[in-house]
Amino acid sequence: MDCYILRKNSEGRAIAYVKMSTDEQEQKVIKLFNKSIFEGCILYAYLQKDPVKKKSIKKVKKA
Repeated sequence: MDCYILRKNSEGRAIAYVKMSTDEQEQKVIKLFNKSIFEGCILYAYLQKDPVKKKSIKKVKKA
């Protein structure tokens, strides 16, 4: 995967966009972050709980 980018949609809900190899993987990650990320949270900090994912990150933006 190349990058994780967060933004808030019109309802203020955090959305994760992930450039990955398959649509299935992408949908799983989007669902995860819709549940887990809240306003002002930095994605990198969240992923510190998972070193494998952290190593895969190339770019991180604040929500």
